[in-house]
Amino acid sequence: MRIIIAGFAQESNSFSPDVCTLEMFTRLPGGEGTGIIEGHANMPTALAGMIDVINSHGDEIVPVIDMSAQSYGPVDSAVADLFLEKMQNAIRENEPVDAIFLSLHGGMQLTTEEDACGYVLEQVRRMAGNKAVITASTESGSP
Repeated sequence: MRIIIAGFAQESNSFSPDVCTLEMFTRLPGGEGTGIIEGHANMPTALAGMIDVINSHGDEIVPVIDMSAQSYGPVDSAVADLFLEKMQNAIRENEPVDAIFLSLHGGMQLTTEEDACGYVLEQVRRMAGNKAVITASTESGSP
């Protein structure tokens, strides 16, 4: 199986008038691509667990991006657009994709969406079609 993995996490404070921008996001551990696998080795993260399970079954990992930010106000929608662009490219470049595993926070809001995780999952489903399995953890996933 070919399985895409990615992380996008931030806990939003809906009462804050401040917007969490791209500059507030770090790409750790590993950032993008294959560095994610090494960066999460032996770490207590959701992505590390995903990587371990995929490896234990001998399946192919397609690591995309791991973005996280500290708690702040809602995330600028342009940040989600960037994440989704990276996902779209990975899906297109690796077709057919059997599954997509995402490490999300669960408490993230965008400037245009109250339920950022729901929005991200809807968009990824639209990109991947109905045949790919899509699963998500909803915790911080950061070391």
